[in-house]
Amino acid sequence: MYAVSKEIAKTLNRRFTGLKELGVDLTVDRNGKIWIFEVNTSPVIKLFKSLKDKTAYQQINQIRYQMFAKR
Repeated sequence: MYAVSKEIAKTLNRRFTGLKELGVDLTVDRNGKIWIFEVNTSPVIKLFKSLKDKTAYQQINQIRYQMFAKR
């Protein structure tokens, strides 16, 4: 999934320069095939914040912080 997401980002960045963040909605079917539902240029993470287990929300925020700290 990471490789697919990275390739999506590279492809879109070649076509649309200046993208800062993408939300990639993926799933894996029973046969192990990866399917892309959609790609968002303004991902919303509110859903993760509302979960009882805040692990995913904290990981997303950590990645966001690291990305923007590099700029």
